[in-house]
Amino acid sequence: MKGLKSAIFSIAAMAVLLLAPSVGASEAVPTATPGERTIKNLLLTAVQPIGKTLYVWGGGWNEADTGAGTPAVTIGVSPRWGEYFASQNRNYNYRNTRYQIYDGLDCSGYIGWCVYNVMNTESGKEGYVMKAGEMAANFAGRGWGSFTASGKVTDFKAGDIMSLPGSHVYMVVGSCADGSIVLAHASPPCVRLAGTPAPNGKAESMAVRLAREYSQKYWPELYERYPAVGVSTSYLNSYNQFRWSFETMADPDNYRNMSAEEILEDMFAPGEMLEPIPFELYINENKVDNLRLRYPLMFGRNVIYFPCTYENCLMLGLRVNFPGSTALYLDDSAKAYPKLDSAKKAEKIRAASLNSNVYIRGNLYYDHEWPPLIYRDIVYLPLTWEVIQLLRPTVYFDGALHINAAY
Repeated sequence: MKGLKSAIFSIAAMAVLLLAPSVGASEAVPTATPGERTIKNLLLTAVQPIGKTLYVWGGGWNEADTGAGTPAVTIGVSPRWGEYFASQNRNYNYRNTRYQIYDGLDCSGYIGWCVYNVMNTESGKEGYVMKAGEMAANFAGRGWGSFTASGKVTDFKAGDIMSLPGSHVYMVVGSCADGSIVLAHASPPCVRLAGTPAPNGKAESMAVRLAREYSQKYWPELYERYPAVGVSTSYLNSYNQFRWSFETMADPDNYRNMSAEEILEDMFAPGEMLEPIPFELYINENKVDNLRLRYPLMFGRNVIYFPCTYENCLMLGLRVNFPGSTALYLDDSAKAYPKLDSAKKAEKIRAASLNSNVYIRGNLYYDHEWPPLIYRDIVYLPLTWEVIQLLRPTVYFDGALHINAAY
């Protein structure tokens, strides 16, 4: 896996998108991270304005109508979008609001805002709003990825930007087994998830059902006002396609090989997805079958997570204490060799943030960027540089991960 050596000590400086209050949402929509250039974060960014942003012709453009306006080069969702959304009803007509550029977004303003928030961590830099039909070719021309002309598009992957010459632009969320696609776009009357028909023309496609399901669950007021989530078959066959290169937009979550249903489930599920580390592991220079550990070392979001079980901590000469789940204490103890469990192989898990203090050798550890996680009452500690300094093991990577107790 590319970059794993540096990932062991990876600490990223990341901020969380500041969101306008959600309007009538029954369940929390997961947040996105400005400047994190991954397909998952691009899609998470794309859903932030949903449920609080109407389609406004010219929305996101500057007053001269030549490119990005202030809202489209601002980190986070504009509070004004939510205020205007709340002031309208199901009879909203975008034809009466042309060029109220601060009150909502049009299709290119929306995609431009999404791209800006993924590419940047600060407001006020160069924007990416332009004619909708030019976006796919423009992004490819910047060296960000590849361009495929309409008529030659053979598949749709998460994060693809699709431009209809002279007309519209949208973002692909994912494809369904019946050939339909879930997409995100700004189209009258609002910013929303939508679904295409199946290629055979079936209107009630898998994508339409998914778009309806998630709209009802996460943006019920939006769905009550504007329940139509289907689009035409032209979305499947008339658009030019831009696809991100892995160098520009990484895909550590493997979204481009997942179905729309799997992608949406992962996007909206609580917690962080972790998977067993994909390389050999040595503890105190003894080779350990990580996949046979009852609680293996895991990898997620570019950092390795160490499960603080009694047996695992003894490997590093640590004693673990988690009294009443109020705080986790790691202190010195004698070393021991890990116990293996041949009952089953390790699998992916989804771990939640730990709402307890962590003390390592008497030092309180806190890092909101890389917080400890918990899964089935087991705390997973991120092996960031700070944690390694507190734990005091020797850690190095030579194609395999080596973790040695300090004594």
